Amino acid sequence: MLSAHHGRWQSDSSVSVAYQWRRCLADGTGCLDVPNATDRVYAPAAPDVGHTLRVVETATNRDGSAAGLSDATRTVTALPAAGPHNTVPPTVAGSPVAGGRLVAANGTWTGAAPIRFSYQWRRCSASGGNCAETTARSRVYRPSSADVNRTLRVLVLARSPAGSSAALSSSTVRIAKASTPAPQNRVLPRVQGLPRQGERLRADRGDWGNSPSGYGYSWLRCDVSGNGCAGIGAEHGSTYTLSSADVGHTIRLQVDARNAGGLSRAFSPPTAVIGALPAPAAAKPANTVPPSISGTAQEGKTLTGNRGTWTNEPTSYDYSWHRCGRQGDKCDTIGSARGTSYTIRDNDVGKTIRFRVRARNAFGSERASSGPTALVRAAAPPANTTPPTVSGTPAEGATLTGSNGSWTHRPTSYAFVWYRCDRNGNGCASIGGARSSSYRLTSADVGATLRLRVTAGNSEGSSSATSVPTAVIQRASAPPPSRGPGCPPGGNPDQVTRIAAPARLLVDTLQADPRVVTRGTAALVVRFHVTSSCGGAVQGALVYATATPYNQFAIPPEAPTGADGWATLVFRRLRGFPVSGHQQLITVFVRARKPGESVLGGISTRRLVSIPVRLG
Repeated sequence: MLSAHHGRWQSDSSVSVAYQWRRCLADGTGCLDVPNATDRVYAPAAPDVGHTLRVVETATNRDGSAAGLSDATRTVTALPAAGPHNTVPPTVAGSPVAGGRLVAANGTWTGAAPIRFSYQWRRCSASGGNCAETTARSRVYRPSSADVNRTLRVLVLARSPAGSSAALSSSTVRIAKASTPAPQNRVLPRVQGLPRQGERLRADRGDWGNSPSGYGYSWLRCDVSGNGCAGIGAEHGSTYTLSSADVGHTIRLQVDARNAGGLSRAFSPPTAVIGALPAPAAAKPANTVPPSISGTAQEGKTLTGNRGTWTNEPTSYDYSWHRCGRQGDKCDTIGSARGTSYTIRDNDVGKTIRFRVRARNAFGSERASSGPTALVRAAAPPANTTPPTVSGTPAEGATLTGSNGSWTHRPTSYAFVWYRCDRNGNGCASIGGARSSSYRLTSADVGATLRLRVTAGNSEGSSSATSVPTAVIQRASAPPPSRGPGCPPGGNPDQVTRIAAPARLLVDTLQADPRVVTRGTAALVVRFHVTSSCGGAVQGALVYATATPYNQFAIPPEAPTGADGWATLVFRRLRGFPVSGHQQLITVFVRARKPGESVLGGISTRRLVSIPVRLG
């Protein structure tokens, strides 16, 4: 946008000026008038690209006119193609009279969307020049008496992400005086609503002729007959809520209608006499305006809760703050946060916060909750306090697992990149596609070391940290030899759940305490050791045993073997022991099985063992 600066003129009487913009060659010569460019401002257009511009200022006083020519501008350059370009100038339509209505049309523009428009109305001379900027910034302009015998132009400003430009409309015809008569009331105003304290009355302005351009309202408090009225303070809206001061009075509405022709006034009939608010029924508090939260939802900032509006005269309030999910759901109470303010902590980051109020009176209590805040932002980007680590066997075919490390400011996301480095952990290059927290080593990694870079992010940004290098990656070792059908690899111990037929369990050892049962034995503790045909101890096998003859010792519950293959069972003595004074043995039936299998099938095993008895 170009603007002409008023030159200096010598005159012994008042001077008026007019402008004419000229398009010139690049050296400022060969100038031609730009059609309709008679305003003090000028928006360069596409035809000006590659040219210079000059402005002729013509000064006129009572004795005549003289003109002055400005220096040439620099060569006009083109906006980027994506910027807004005006191809058809703006126009002004509507009623060019004082009190009328003019509307700006944007014209036609090209360029990248979105293009947003703003407006500046300019008051010009009768010939369309010597323009001055007004304060009007709307697309619609209503001419006033100050515009009579003048013309108007609108400057349209276009803005887009790629740039900004402007275009000026032609001038309107001269603005004429208004000839509209003052508004005329045809149907009296009315007051709508219940005439009782606390109720809201609504204004019905009635019907008016001669096209009022605006209305004003005043509410009046009158005596019971509708006379002796006085205005009610600053009540000039289209609604009015009755107060205790209105009880025993009537209310009237004054409506002022105006247009360019003047102002007219009309009054509504009086309402019925305003009644008092009925005594409230005994009730617990009720929330009419929900609680709300003010403040910035960011770590370290303080939120302030407003308890909202309640009826039925609460006598006390309880407050609590709640940490919720991203959608404001799945809320948990925040410990000791019981006041009307709360300072946001790091574990709130990525969550929303709600404020809950419980109002009480003698008749009960009621709760109400605010809406959720925006997602809580961190105070700063994450900062690493403990570097990431890598665990796992550094051998071909093994899987390495990375940890995030420790970070401040509650990261909400993590990204991973694995690097293959030399034996000293230097000269690293990222491994294509290795973007998760675990990585399976390949033959390409043998002889190298690996490092893991973790990037932690939150609402305020991101930062990265890298693990120390692993040990040098070794070639894969040969797999262990097969242990036979049904046997799992590894062992020591074997998990019973991994053993399958045709392999079988074996009970190979028994240890009794005491080793010899006597008349004084109250409890017999027996340990059974379970192995399998695969070799080695078995963990998790269920061992069951019972002593015969029966009724000598109680049958203990089935017990599992530990990591060492042993299971311990305790036999409590019964009245049936001994069966005779000559008893020399107790026979024990023992069974070991895999959980979930039949007691007689699968890989189970059974055995009879004996424990000596000495009664003498």
